[in-house]
Amino acid sequence: MSLVIFLTGISGVGKSDFIKNFVTTREGFIHLKGSDLLAEGLEKTSPYKNEVILDHHEEVSFNQNLILEEFKNNIKKGEYKLIIFDGHIIVEIEKELIPIPKEIIAGLEPIKIIFLTGSPEEIQKRRTKDKNRIRSNKTIGEIEKEQNFALRICQNISKLLNIDMDVINSNDRIRIENSILQVIPKGEVG
Repeated sequence: MSLVIFLTGISGVGKSDFIKNFVTTREGFIHLKGSDLLAEGLEKTSPYKNEVILDHHEEVSFNQNLILEEFKNNIKKGEYKLIIFDGHIIVEIEKELIPIPKEIIAGLEPIKIIFLTGSPEEIQKRRTKDKNRIRSNKTIGEIEKEQNFALRICQNISKLLNIDMDVINSNDRIRIENSILQVIPKGEVG
């Protein structure tokens, strides 16, 4: 049976960059990214193909269920020691921050949640530099509020679902690696 870690944090904190580097050096580890899974699901179900349009709370629920379905389809394809799911705990729609339903997180069956934090200034720089995604321009204060809100939601979900959670600065690569590796039984670390 594969172990799942839910690695989360707000957009621009550095989740994907860390995971790409971490997973490529380890056999039997896989990185599944929520936005990629959503694109795969929409490709199958939506006439809009790769357009992700989040206009309503109902669509958040639809999209998150689609991500969960694609996640389950992907993990059936192989035998992995560890699956690192890279996703968000909140999404923003028209300047409103909407929490991901706890049922979606429960459906991933994570053994651990790792919430990455970063300085709002660094996050703002990453967001500005990343031309692959469209993000709303936010002030340092708005980014700080978003990160604090996401952290509170994550802590609540962790408690409600009784899932171990670590909060780690995204620049502390060694601590993130150790947090991930400590869930793997001795002798199975890749």
